[in-house]
Amino acid sequence: MNLDRKTWQLITTAGLFLLAALLCVAAWAVANAPQSGPDRPKVTDWMQAWGSIAGVFAGLAAAGAATALLLFERRQARQARDELAAERSSEDERRAQLVFTSQPGIAGVTGWIRGVRVRVYNHRLSPIHRVTGSVNFQGRVVQLEVKDFILPAEYAEINGTAQPPISTADARISSQESIVTVEFTDSSGQRWRRVGNGHPRRVPRYVFPRSSQSIEPESVPPAE
Repeated sequence: MNLDRKTWQLITTAGLFLLAALLCVAAWAVANAPQSGPDRPKVTDWMQAWGSIAGVFAGLAAAGAATALLLFERRQARQARDELAAERSSEDERRAQLVFTSQPGIAGVTGWIRGVRVRVYNHRLSPIHRVTGSVNFQGRVVQLEVKDFILPAEYAEINGTAQPPISTADARISSQESIVTVEFTDSSGQRWRRVGNGHPRRVPRYVFPRSSQSIEPESVPPAE
């Protein structure tokens, strides 16, 4: 098992600490031992004392090494879990990118947008569910209907109604200037949102797009 640098530093620090403590005990014992007389410690006494001290420090060293190894294994396990979660997240996002939307088709009369139609393509290997979204015309938002599901390698047209109709008197109001947002749920139950076929984002719960917003026209011509 290859230990990382941090674990080796922890083991080395613990070893140096134990060595320093052992030297301090030795210095204290030598300084306080009688130099002569009947109380002067014998060689066997020193050996027994140092054997006991060495046993204590050996136990502490073993406990420190076991703790360091446990911490190292926990870090390794946590790192492995994080890497696995990151791989799964990346794979889920890659699959979510296989759902595309077209530019919206516009329905209405000259000068007015009464409805839109968006194609949603599912290039995944599994169906997507609760497909919906919105089309934003420079701040005028049209909500799309909900499609229950789209099978793999198929597409569906999703319609939306502008209520009230949107005037195209502003030159910026056109399908080329619109932004399409689509939401769908994959086979695992994860909800996704893509804005303009951009990077997919997770949605924690099902959220319908904002209600339709548009400029109130003074008068709306009848449909042809």
